[in-house]
Amino acid sequence: EILRVFKPGGLMVTSLAAFNHQFSVGNGFFRHEQVHHEVYMEDLRKAVFLNVQLEKINKDSQKIYLVIQASAPQSSA
Repeated sequence: EILRVFKPGGLMVTSLAAFNHQFSVGNGFFRHEQVHHEVYMEDLRKAVFLNVQLEKINKDSQKIYLVIQASAPQSSA
């Protein structure tokens, strides 16, 4: 669905505050759905996104952010 609304070559960026996610799981959230960045990145590749990359940003030892970016393919026309 994301790919459908992107312009050719468009950049997709998403982020996850890993420390908040761990806290949420520990408190009973996400019981039916889990967020796995590896699976999400593989799904982007399967949907023909290019240059799928993960960056981990450590603000300090307690706060880790995961940032995923990917590019929509250029138009084949």
